[in-house]
Amino acid sequence: MVRHYKCKGIKSKTSDEDLQNALRDVREKKASIRKTAAAYGIPYATLYDHLSGKSKKRYAGRPTALSYEEEKEIVQCCVVLQEMGFPIDRTSLASVVADYVQATKKDTPFRCDFPGPDWFQLFMKRWKAVLSQRKPQHLSRKRAKALTEDRVQKWMEFVEQIYRKLGFFRLSRKNLSRRVWNCDETAFATASSSKLVIARRGARSVYETMAGSGRDYITVHWCANANGDQIAPYVLYKAQHLYSIWTRNGPDKALYGVSSSGWMEKPNFHSWFEKGFLPQLRELKLIPQVSETVQATEDSSSESANQESDISNPGVVLFFDGHYSHINLDVISAARRNNVTLITLPPNTTHALQPLDVGVFSPMKKGWQKILTQHKRSTHGRGVDKTVFPSLIKQLVDTAMKQSLFQNAFRGAGLYPQPNADAIPKSKLDPAEAVTRYSQSPAKHLHSRTPVGTPASKLQLRHYFGKLFKVTATPKPKSKPKPSSRVELAYYGEVLTADEAYSRIKHQVQTRTRTFAKAAMGTLKMTPLTDRKCGLAVSTAGDGFNAIVQG
Repeated sequence: MVRHYKCKGIKSKTSDEDLQNALRDVREKKASIRKTAAAYGIPYATLYDHLSGKSKKRYAGRPTALSYEEEKEIVQCCVVLQEMGFPIDRTSLASVVADYVQATKKDTPFRCDFPGPDWFQLFMKRWKAVLSQRKPQHLSRKRAKALTEDRVQKWMEFVEQIYRKLGFFRLSRKNLSRRVWNCDETAFATASSSKLVIARRGARSVYETMAGSGRDYITVHWCANANGDQIAPYVLYKAQHLYSIWTRNGPDKALYGVSSSGWMEKPNFHSWFEKGFLPQLRELKLIPQVSETVQATEDSSSESANQESDISNPGVVLFFDGHYSHINLDVISAARRNNVTLITLPPNTTHALQPLDVGVFSPMKKGWQKILTQHKRSTHGRGVDKTVFPSLIKQLVDTAMKQSLFQNAFRGAGLYPQPNADAIPKSKLDPAEAVTRYSQSPAKHLHSRTPVGTPASKLQLRHYFGKLFKVTATPKPKSKPKPSSRVELAYYGEVLTADEAYSRIKHQVQTRTRTFAKAAMGTLKMTPLTDRKCGLAVSTAGDGFNAIVQG
């Protein structure tokens, strides 16, 4: 097929929509064939051929390489594979069509029976009401299975139960929004991502100079409430020591720390909770001051806090994911002393139930890319190191972190103004439904759901779609004992073969003894929700919802 086809004759101006409307008017006897053809600007012979069945074309223009029924089957297979979580791209679709054309020996204008980009563009244009090109979001199978409609409903009921127990529904909407918080960390790249640039036509390679060895990442911990109030960010560097030059020109009241991995660890989260979160809550007058906290702790043994009507200061609620770095006894103890309720989100559901993931981090990263691009231009390609990073984060807070961004995020997660399962869009629940519905592999599903009497052409198309996902059987290796994959007795610079490494590991397992220590935190005792005075944790069995309630 010619890549850039130019029409050599008079191109028909009849649109598919006008043709279908004209056919409907004639069949409903609104006007004669000649009057309808004149009204829509369609040749009389064209309209007559479509009405009499002489022309079987469904679109204006010359006949397509594949028939309407064949293209319809291709569309159905593409939709089913997308619903199963196995969408195909343009190259895969072209290979399926090429296999089908070669098997059926169909006469097509394709070069070497392989459809080119022009056919794909016209195919997508013909079926634009059903198909479109999208960039898929990577979703693990655990996350796809975890976010079910039933689990979301139970989660919202659990949150509503916590809100009701703390007396949140007796507060004004403004006061309630100030008491619902969410925190999480995310990584910021120090170099802008690649995008289309203008270059000389025919250039074999287009380079962009950048400082440093590549893209490094710096972790920043964010926290905000449903009203849009923000806790100053906590910047976490990957280093052993923190230098003062890394903390200059940053956001007001920002905190800085280091960790060996560059990610949040238990000491870092505890430090942020004590030095960043609690002091700023006291400034907002959402929790008692330090002296009041001590007095309330001393009087807690004699005062009853079981009745909902006696709650004068409901405190705040902090939602966060259940990562191990966020849960430790020091944080739980500090939360109970300061009237803070900690609630862990259900596992593998933060992409839909955590406000920061739902509506904050994505626009935040887009604003960050603009700041990186502007910094690169103003500094003539200078990289972003730890000395410059705080000032750029300050620009991000001043320009991109708007109050409405956080308000909409909490509404989108269904946590404000009241727990609402309907706030979660059905598109985020579809992967869990697809995993349950399509329990078979794509190839088996396409063949098992084929109705009796399906034409041979459709069966062949489904067969070649299934071949894209056919698993190639590989011989299993000989079973050997599986000790450990780590070699501790290898010397620096020593080269080992696979057999030598295996024998050395086996020798280690046979000669040394291993001891496994239990987790330092241990297991929390779960107590009823109604017992607020002595309750440490609240849980609904089997759903993974946990709340650490203040004493």
